[in-house]
Amino acid sequence: MKRTLCVLLSMVLALTGLVSLGMTTVFATGGTDGSITWDYNESAKTLTFSGGGAIPDYEKPDNRPWRSVLNSGCESIVVENGVTGIGANAAYGCGTLRNVTIADSVTSIGFCAFQNCSNLATVSMGKKLANIGSAAFSQCYKLTAVTGENSVVTIGSNAFYSCQKLETFTLSDCLQSIGSYAFEDCYVLEDMTIPASVKTIGKKAFFKNQKMKSVSIPAGVTSIGELTFFGCSTVQTVSLPNSVTRIDEYAFAECHALTDVSFSGTAQQWNTVSKGECIFGWQNKDGTFYDRATSEMPTFHFLTSGVQLTLSATVSKKLITNTGGTVSGAGTFEKGTQATIIAVPDKGMVFDGWYSVHPSDGLIKLKYSNAIQSITLNANETLAALFVKAVSTDCTVTLTATEGGSVSGGGIFHPGQTAQISAKENSGWHFCGWFDGETKLSGSANYAFDVTKNVSLTAKFEKNASENPTQDSTLSVPSSATVSYRSKVTITVTADKVPSGFFVALYEGETQIAKGDNNAVSHNAGQMKTGKTYTARIVDVDGNVQSNADGKLEKEIKITVKTGFFDKVKAFFLGLFSLLPKVELKP
Repeated sequence: MKRTLCVLLSMVLALTGLVSLGMTTVFATGGTDGSITWDYNESAKTLTFSGGGAIPDYEKPDNRPWRSVLNSGCESIVVENGVTGIGANAAYGCGTLRNVTIADSVTSIGFCAFQNCSNLATVSMGKKLANIGSAAFSQCYKLTAVTGENSVVTIGSNAFYSCQKLETFTLSDCLQSIGSYAFEDCYVLEDMTIPASVKTIGKKAFFKNQKMKSVSIPAGVTSIGELTFFGCSTVQTVSLPNSVTRIDEYAFAECHALTDVSFSGTAQQWNTVSKGECIFGWQNKDGTFYDRATSEMPTFHFLTSGVQLTLSATVSKKLITNTGGTVSGAGTFEKGTQATIIAVPDKGMVFDGWYSVHPSDGLIKLKYSNAIQSITLNANETLAALFVKAVSTDCTVTLTATEGGSVSGGGIFHPGQTAQISAKENSGWHFCGWFDGETKLSGSANYAFDVTKNVSLTAKFEKNASENPTQDSTLSVPSSATVSYRSKVTITVTADKVPSGFFVALYEGETQIAKGDNNAVSHNAGQMKTGKTYTARIVDVDGNVQSNADGKLEKEIKITVKTGFFDKVKAFFLGLFSLLPKVELKP
């Protein structure tokens, strides 16, 4: 019996020594994580990611394979072409990081990816970047510029929170959603133009911006959240669309320079807008708010009635025949405001100018030479676009459109003549730009250029995020798993057709224990003593469970634990071995 115990003890000591050898810590400067390769050049202090697919999400920063690199003086991160996403917490808290370069292939930046990189100064974004996740660059106090053409559709909540030195960031013409607190405390961010594509703006999105001179809310936005433009002390004018039905409390409070507010509806419509407390108010020393006195309130302008702009098209300087092309932009406008008029020639015709119209003599005077023209209306005006036949030796502008819209304005032009082309998005789609091959020429739907040769341009459109973007998503889980007593089990869940901005997550009860990327999640359940039931779900960034036609996108996984006698005996001896002292063998 004693001899048997000695042999057993010798085996345990030998195994303990091997384990100790395997646990030697090595400072790694490169490796792979799934399909991603990472490499650290210590002399250049640069961490480079390459390969295909996305850099994984990390729920805990300490789990990142390159955590030692980030703590050893890394100053630059380069994400090369082929990488499609930057996962959650990828570079969180890297205090020495100074610049980040992101390739065109990257479409998303995850939750807290660069949060609290306190010395990060510049970020260069790629052309295909569509989603900036929540808190992605939050508390990057020295970040001064975000450069590079992008196609960002969604900016998550707190994305640039407290980037106090951020001066430059141009919002994409494709942008649809600006999350709550997105640019809060970005004190010196240059006067920003909110694109016409934007549909939602979260609360405190531009809180205490000190550079904005004017705020123009795009048509289609229905609500303005609380404190959205609070403390924007340099804003002088605000323009609101008649689509707005709710303005929450303090939305424009402490805007000391604000003098004019215009509303593109009637005074009666303005009275039906739901308004919170002190939307244009002041703040007391004790932190409470009060409405401005009548004499301090900004001047309001309403489009109750206005001047009339009438347009027509003709191929004769004497007759108004409505032929040769199409015109748009007519209507009723508030006196002193601008209108944009557009003339588009038919095939074989070219635009020759806008003419004022005399009631009896027809066209009498050339007023504007551009097919797309902005004019200030102070009185009723009647204009006609003159079109003339194109000659066969002229240049041809060929226009095509991807799914989701239509184009106009192509045709035959004299060399050097200005082409005025237009793209119109279908309902449920948005315009992303004019492209010559893969080169983006303009993000404006109305684009003008001088024709010097035959050209073929494409208008690209993208589908808007639907009310249920996960309609076609599916979720695949193991129906059940059986494991030995006190053994470990890894739960892997996969999903299909999950759109950007949604994720696969694993829950124990109602507690989220793991969140993967938008296609899969894995979790090590640890040592199992009793059976447990987990739930796999597809959720948005706020943890809301999504649904498709079959109901909520969630499925249960039940873990069964073998608790027979031999299973418990096996677990006992494995536990006993783990209590024995470890001996490190040195050469």
